[in-house]
Amino acid sequence: VIVVPMLAGLYGAKIKKSTWVAALLALLGVGLLETGGEPPAVGDLWMLLSAVLFGVHIFRSEAYAHLVEEDTTLNLIALQVSVIAAISTAAAVVSHGTNSADIDLSFHGVADVWRMVQGLPWPQLLYTGLFTSAGCLWLEVKALRDVSAADAAMVYSMEPLWGAFFAWLLLGEHLTVQ
Repeated sequence: VIVVPMLAGLYGAKIKKSTWVAALLALLGVGLLETGGEPPAVGDLWMLLSAVLFGVHIFRSEAYAHLVEEDTTLNLIALQVSVIAAISTAAAVVSHGTNSADIDLSFHGVADVWRMVQGLPWPQLLYTGLFTSAGCLWLEVKALRDVSAADAAMVYSMEPLWGAFFAWLLLGEHLTVQ
């Protein structure tokens, strides 16, 4: 969240004081959630890298939202989803390798491809690909035509709060001190 206002400020955008206050509060909240008295670990560095890259994504998406025509927005989304799929596939291969018992990359013909395709969790893949990836990216690009990336980042900082609210509302979850 703090990356987006910093990038916008570096590129000359005037950032509202309320945005800086919200960004600092979000940073404080992350600090409270993530610090447990332990020294930083590799996972903390991955989290930091993820936050920086997500901030760059939001910041650049605002620029591209204004560059593409309304009727070509889906082309931009298709490009983004393709990059996500390629990076995710590469990460899966690197993290699981090709010798895993769960991944059989031997190919002896169309029947093997058909067998592999049938074994995939299609409902979960379609939900993740269409709704939580492509759908959210489409909404993001549409919104970034009218809202600054810094303001959008503040909305994103509310995601854990909304997640907790809907977990309570839909799943009956309860918040505890732990």
